[in-house]
Amino acid sequence: MKTTNEKILAAALFLFAEKGYAETTMRDLANMVGVVPAAIYRHYPGKYEVYQAVLIEMEKHEKRFWDRVKVPSGSPETNPEGYRNLSLGDVEDFIRDMLHFWTSEPFPSAFRRMLTCRQYTSNEMSKAYQHYFGTGPVVYLSQLLTGANVRNADEKALRLWSQVLLLMILHDASDAHRAMRTRLDRMITETIRQA
Repeated sequence: MKTTNEKILAAALFLFAEKGYAETTMRDLANMVGVVPAAIYRHYPGKYEVYQAVLIEMEKHEKRFWDRVKVPSGSPETNPEGYRNLSLGDVEDFIRDMLHFWTSEPFPSAFRRMLTCRQYTSNEMSKAYQHYFGTGPVVYLSQLLTGANVRNADEKALRLWSQVLLLMILHDASDAHRAMRTRLDRMITETIRQA
């Protein structure tokens, strides 16, 4: 059973994606959660604080994700030891885990859809989208591939991430999730392991 706060955050993700941050009201949140607006205000003084709570909740999900994957967090400059012992298999597993995280885990999946829908509505949403789905993952994948001694790491990171993004889009529009995982495995192998 979800707590009221979890219901508020889930409603916020949905409404921010559907209506946009600017158009979503605290009354909209209350209606979607099934409570009176005063109940929302008991949790959050305003809409901006709800949005900040969504970001904090996403950070919690990210931390749990990073705690379970076998690749280093941070950059090669801040974590050189983590990149020194990186295997190609660890990078491949990370790409699979990332696709699963963003498509199959409820909160991250809803967060991704919200940012995808709203990336052009404000500078803040655009920056968040780039951090999670644009330049952020491309740079990180390039660092991982370089750490695993893959040639042409920058080019391969860009190709891999564009394929992962496409699979995320296809995932949202299809029930053939197993076939997509098979396709991802093939793309990873073809992209990373080719000379």
